[in-house]
Amino acid sequence: MNEINLSKLLSGILIVAIILVGSYGLISIDFSAEKFQKSPAEIHQQLLKNEHLINIEDINLKDSINEFVLVDLRTKSDFDKGHFDNALHLYAPNILDKEYLNILKKINKEDKSIILYSHTPQDAMSSWYVLNSVGIENLKVLNVNTIFYNNSFNVTPFNTEILKTDIAQFIKESNKVKTVPEVIKPIIKPVQIVKPVKKEKVEVEEGGC
Repeated sequence: MNEINLSKLLSGILIVAIILVGSYGLISIDFSAEKFQKSPAEIHQQLLKNEHLINIEDINLKDSINEFVLVDLRTKSDFDKGHFDNALHLYAPNILDKEYLNILKKINKEDKSIILYSHTPQDAMSSWYVLNSVGIENLKVLNVNTIFYNNSFNVTPFNTEILKTDIAQFIKESNKVKTVPEVIKPIIKPVQIVKPVKKEKVEVEEGGC
C-alpha cells in the first residue's frame, strides 16, 4: 500500500485515539519521523470488529518466548513494581522512538505476535492505533486490568462491552448536528435628549399717545 501523507491523517488519528482511550500518552508521541501506511477507515473497521483484543485465557503465558511478546506500556516505576514474566517494557509516550520501532520490527520478522498491555485495554489502545498505522503487524491488546495491590501484581479480565460502548458513543456523537441556539438581542431605543427652548425677551416701547 502506498504511504499516506502524515499531515492528512494526523488530525483524524488524534481525534479517534484520544476519544477512545482518554489520550493516555498519545499527546507526547513524536509523529514527525514516521509515515502512516494504513488509512483511518481500515483501522476503524478493526476496532469495530474487536479483532485487536485478546483474552488472557486464550494465551499460554508459558509460551510467551516462542509465540508472542508481551509489551508493557506503563511507566518504568509501575513495571518495576510488577509485570508479566518475560514482558518487554516500552513506555507508551515513546512508542515511536527509533529504538522501539526497530525492536518491534524485529519481532515481526520472527513471526511472533505483539501483545500490548497497560492498566486497562483503553490505555493500551493509543499505542496499538499508532503502531498499526505505521505498519507494525500482528498487534493485539491484552483484555485485562492490571494493578499493584497488596504488594503484588494483580490481573483481572476487562469488560469488552465498555470498549464497544465507547466506540459506538463516539460514532453517535460524531454524527450529531450541533445547533447553536439563537440569541435574541434586546432592542434598545435611543434616548432622546430634549433641549430646553429659551424664550426671547419682549421689549416694551416707552412713551404713549
